[in-house]
Amino acid sequence: MVEEASLGVSRELSALTGMSGGQFGILTILIEAPRHSMRQQELADAMRWDRTRLSHQLTRMRDRDWINREKEGRGITLVVLTDKGCRAQHLAAPMLGKIVRARFFSRLTQAQLDAVAEIRTALSTAI
Repeated sequence: MVEEASLGVSRELSALTGMSGGQFGILTILIEAPRHSMRQQELADAMRWDRTRLSHQLTRMRDRDWINREKEGRGITLVVLTDKGCRAQHLAAPMLGKIVRARFFSRLTQAQLDAVAEIRTALSTAI
């Protein structure tokens, strides 16, 4: 059920923005990374993707000028967010929020929303 819900959100995001959920995830990770860059293997680990899948996705994103790849010493590849990629993520983020609210949170009662907020607070203090 979770995979189906995630796929539905990704499809809707793609229909509205032309950006897949995976691409949004990569852009978001890079926005939050120091200097908006990350080693390609670290990015693969963060996405929980194998290197081949990430490599293909990064090629598509490079073609859209959302990221650049830079070679470092010892065969290390650095993935760097471009200004265009940053703008694309910032434009897609509110749409993703709207999709999630419509698909999930709009179905909850106020009491259920309050419970979710309470759980979130409890978990955030445990970290």
